[in-house]
Parts: sequence; C-alpha cells; structure tokens
Amino acid sequence: MVAVAFILLTNKWIYSFQRPVSERMPYSIYYNITRYFEEKHIAAETRTTFSKIPVLCKEDTLTVVFVVGESLRSDHLQLNGYDRKTTPLLAKDSAVTSYPHIYTQPCYTHTSVPRILTRADSIHPEKAYEEQSFITLFKRAGFHTAWIANQESVSTYVYFMKECDTLAYANRGKSLYQFGKWLDGDLLPYYKKEMQRRNSPKKLIILHTIGSHWWYNARYPDTYRKFAPVISSRVVSSCTKEEMVNSYDNTILYSDYVINEFIKDLRNENAVLFFLSDHGEALGENGHFLHADDYPSLHNPASFVWYSPKYFRNHPEKICNLKKNREKKYTTDYLFHSILDAAGIDCAVVNPKLSIMRFDYGK
Repeated sequence: MVAVAFILLTNKWIYSFQRPVSERMPYSIYYNITRYFEEKHIAAETRTTFSKIPVLCKEDTLTVVFVVGESLRSDHLQLNGYDRKTTPLLAKDSAVTSYPHIYTQPCYTHTSVPRILTRADSIHPEKAYEEQSFITLFKRAGFHTAWIANQESVSTYVYFMKECDTLAYANRGKSLYQFGKWLDGDLLPYYKKEMQRRNSPKKLIILHTIGSHWWYNARYPDTYRKFAPVISSRVVSSCTKEEMVNSYDNTILYSDYVINEFIKDLRNENAVLFFLSDHGEALGENGHFLHADDYPSLHNPASFVWYSPKYFRNHPEKICNLKKNREKKYTTDYLFHSILDAAGIDCAVVNPKLSIMRFDYGK
C-alpha cells in the first residue's frame, strides 16, 4: 500500500516529481498504463487509402529528404535568433529557410509522428491511425522510398515505416534506459547507400533521428561539448538549469553537423530537404522537464527547409513563396501537403492551398 501511494503521489499529485519519476521503473508501469487509456488509439494494420487513386508527378529526377527531428525546440536554433551559435553550419547556408512559428498539438513521438506523416489534423486526428501516409503517394508517383531509423519502431507508426521500399536501422536494439553514446552520425552510411541508388532517379528518404532526446550527453560526441558545465545526474530535477541548457544545446550543435552532412550529398542533385521535429522540450522551466507534458516550448518544434541550386532553378516561384512564408504560423499539418507539392506530386488528396510553397497559406 505504501508503494502504491508513493506511485500515485509522484505521478499524479506532486507535479514537479511527475516527469522525472514517472518515466522510470517501477513507476513507469503505472504511468504508461494510464497514459495508454487516456490516449488509446488502435492503429489499423491494413490500409488502402491511397492505393488506387490516380497520381501524377511532374518530376523525372528528384531526391526528397525528410528528417524527423527529436525533441528539438524552435527557440534554441541560432537560425531563429537564439543567442548561442547552435546551428553555425545551417545559419550560413542561404538555401535554408526556417519556420519559427510551427505548432504541434501532440507532445511525444508515438502520437506526433503519425500526425506529421498523414492527413490527420485537429478536426480528423483519427486519420493518423486509419490512413496511409504520403509515402504511398510517393511510391505511386515512381519514387523509391526508404526509411532509415535511429529509433526503434512503435505500434503507432511502424505501419508507415513498412510502407517504404527499404527499411534500415542504424542502432537496432538501443534502449532509452541505456546511457551509452547513441549518435545520429550513425545514420550517414545508410543514407549514403540510398543516395548511391542510381537506378532510382526519384527518391524519398526519411531519416528518423534520436536528435535531442534525453539523456542529452549521449546524443553528441565529446568533441561537441562546447557548452559547459553539462548534466551529471540522470535525475532531471537534480540538474541545474544551466547544465540542462548546456547539454541540450550541445545536442543541437551536433545535429547541425549531421544535417549539414545530409545536405552535402544533395548539393549537386535536384533535391529538397524538409526538417520537422516531432515536438519540443522543456528544460526545467517552472518545474517542467523533457516532453510528454504540456508546456509552451513542447508545442513549438523546430522546422526548416533546404533546397539545392538545381531545385531553385527548376522551381523559382515555389522557393520565393517558401521564403515569403517564413514568419507565418503553421501547425505540423503543413508537412503532408507541402512535401508532396515540393515533389510535384498531384492527386485528389493533395491540397496545394495547404502547402508552404504557396503564398496563400498560413497566418
């Protein structure tokens, strides 16, 4: 009875302890069961939403890359005016357009990723668990599709991973309860292999990163430990705000390097890259830590688009609109229609008016 009372106390009534305690055994058993019933969704195993609709594509040769970020909040990007140089490589690239005012309603990966990949929105959230993703539309348009994962699959989005022609894991079997190095640089060999697939002139590559997920010190090599002191305790409430921010910002500095490496292989291609984080992160503000919570910084994920010189020459109007829209407010729902529009894919379910490459979308 004492143990049950303590679990209830730390998970329900004392908020400052809820997040750091509830994600650890044995308290996570109670926490995850209650969260499951609060947000219970059944992901359909068989979906045929887009399997038969006519699809047209105006591109003969194109590489589209989508980087699914992890726990990266918008206001810690140098790109967005943050006072630290967390994205020095991306910041000096004029082909990068950042969107600082993106809003996500879901605040943890297993609900946000299905929302990002599908037509789901605030009116029809169930589409994330019933419909196919934009991956199927890319396949029907003649693209070879690949998912390269640096996170394990979960039931809510494994369907989308299996939609792809190729599925590869950079760090199979890794657990968030292990604290050894777990780096997004490990995605690079798999990514380069997909880029060398010369028999596929049209490619969609999805890179699911580990990004800035807690434990932060494991997300970057020691050579990227620019900001110090860093966290030394795995109990978040025992870390100082300075340590949390420093370690977190080091993860972004390393992500800047990895994403720039992705871009290097695209510069001479007809290519466009989208980056959208699944959610943001809380770093101790007012007792809020990490994510799967409800705090403003969690609802404001980082997002940006990069395009190659060849893509710009082919689509100057789209790039002009892309830049005009940079200060507008969007939800993560923008991605489905925007990435298909960027790829020149036309079909009944694509609404060009919901694309950030059209100037009449957004507030």
